[in-house]
This record gives sequence, structure tokens and C-alpha cells, in this order.
Amino acid sequence: MWGSVLGVAAMSALNPVRLGLMLFLVTRRRPVQNLFAYWLGCVTVALIWILGPVIAVNSATNGSVLAESDSRVKVWFGTAVLAITAVFAVRHLVRSRTKVAVAGGPGSASAEQSHHSIPFLQKLDHQHHGARHRLKPSVGERLSAVIRTAWQKGSPWVSYVLGLFSLSVEGALFLVAMIVTSGLGLATQIIAVLVCVAIMFAPAEFILISYWTAPRTTLTALRRVHDWAIPRRTAIFLWICALFGASLLVQGLVGI
Repeated sequence: MWGSVLGVAAMSALNPVRLGLMLFLVTRRRPVQNLFAYWLGCVTVALIWILGPVIAVNSATNGSVLAESDSRVKVWFGTAVLAITAVFAVRHLVRSRTKVAVAGGPGSASAEQSHHSIPFLQKLDHQHHGARHRLKPSVGERLSAVIRTAWQKGSPWVSYVLGLFSLSVEGALFLVAMIVTSGLGLATQIIAVLVCVAIMFAPAEFILISYWTAPRTTLTALRRVHDWAIPRRTAIFLWICALFGASLLVQGLVGI
């Protein structure tokens, strides 16, 4: 279980969206405070979506989730995940070849696209003038104005909220399924969750510490990692799914 779970967590650390957001945060006002707030938001949502379900499932089943007698379920479930992953991999390969053929060659992602590729950040950075023509703006427009003003002033709470939306629910449920089907005790599963969370957000932790000592070097390195991860974001997700399915399949075959 440990190898598969840590492998998935390590690959999740290369999430292009999170890398792009961190790259953008270090170029704004109060970068250290905003990076810390973003990391705190990421950890909060990870504990909610991973640690919470692990404790809930163990409490509801008294720790007997897919024991050795249920190894056949693991085999069928793992096979299904691998089959679905293979279908998506083929579709991704076909689409990639089509895009290369149309474009005349592979393109390269730019670090500047980390901001413009996220519509929500575009709205925050551009003043919305539609409400000015109204005598009484709606509640949604007033709330958007408050968020936009706080973002443009570099308020860390906006970065914290962004962190709350920086975890894939599907990826979190993958980790939950891998941990609760391991057959280990609840204490060991909780330790596994904490280790996974630390690995998943290790880039934010490393950037936060590194930015204090060498801001320019950190920004350059982050841009390179971001440019590497953006064209491979779908492949990273497919590798995570394949690793999860293979782990379940192996566990099931060993237990039969």
C-alpha cells in the first residue's frame, strides 16, 4: 500500500494547476503570505476530503473494509480502472496527434499562461464596470467587487480560498480507496494520509521556504517545472489512475 499511495501522492504534487497558481502568487504583492495562505487552504481541503472519509469509513465498518476475503472485488475493481484508463489514454493519444498535425508541430507552454488559462483569475485582475451603470448592484456583484479588491491588494484570505479549490475530488477519492482497502489499522491509515498530504503539497512547502532565501532562483525554477508539467497534465492524471488500478489488481491477486 505504501508504495502505491506515495507514488500517487508524488505524481499529484506535479499538478499543473497548482504549479501555475503558485507561479502566479509569487509575482504578486505579499508573495510569502499568499503562498502560506494558499498552502494552508490546500492542506485544509485535503484533510477534509481524505482524512475525513478514511476515519468515517473505518468507523462505519469497524476497520473491516475489503479484507482478504474480498480480494476478488479488488481484482475486478482494479481491472475496471485499468480498462477505463486505457480508453482515455488512447483518446488522449489520438487527440494529441491530431493537434500536432493541425499545428504543424508540438507547442510549448509559457509560464505567463498560468494566469490567463484560468478564467477566474482573469476576472479578478480586470475591473468589472457593468455594475457601475446600475444604481443598486446585486449581492453577487457587490461580493465580486469585495473579492476583486482584496485580490488586487494582495489579501492572503483570497489565496486561502483558492487553495480550498485546488484539490481534485477524484484524486482524493482514489487515495481514500487505496488507503481504506489496505487492511491496515486506523492509526497507520491516518499516518499514511498525513504523509500523503505532506508529499502532495511539497512543492508549495519547498517554494515557500526557498523564496525567503532566493526569490529569483525560485521563480526561475518554478517556471521551468510549470512549463514541463502543463503539456503533460493529462498524462500525469492517467499515470495516477493506472497506478491506482494496478495497485488494487496486485493486492487482489496476492490475496486470492
